[in-house]
Amino acid sequence: MSSVDTAGDRSNGVSSSAPPVNIDQTVSDFDGVTFHISTPDSKTKILVSIQVKCFNELVKYGAQQVLEREYGPYVVAPENGYNFSVQVDLDNLPDDKGNAVILRRNMHSGADIKPAVKKQETTSSEEYHY
Repeated sequence: MSSVDTAGDRSNGVSSSAPPVNIDQTVSDFDGVTFHISTPDSKTKILVSIQVKCFNELVKYGAQQVLEREYGPYVVAPENGYNFSVQVDLDNLPDDKGNAVILRRNMHSGADIKPAVKKQETTSSEEYHY
C-alpha cells in the first residue's frame, strides 16, 4: 500500500511522507456542472474551478456575493472557460476547512434565497427560472 498525500489528509491533520503531486483533473457532475482541480502554479496550491451553465442567472440572484462572502481571500480570477475559482495553499490551510467541499451548494444558495423573498413580496404570477 502506497502513501499518498491528499488535501483531505492535510486538512485532517494527517501527515504523510509522500511529497505533493501535480494535479490536473476535470470532473463533470450528473447535471453538467464541471469542476477543474489543478495545481498550475505550485504543487501545494490547489486551484478549484467550477463551470455552471446557468451561472449568469445565478449571479442575478446573488451567487457571486455569496461565493465572495464564503471564500473571501481564496477567490481568484476565474480560470478560462470556468465561472468561479478558488485557490487553497496546502501549506497555509484555513481554520475552517469545510467550505471548500460545499462550493456548488454555496453557488446555488443565493439563487435559493432571493427568489423566495421576491415571491413572498409579489402577488403576481411571475415566472421564476432556476
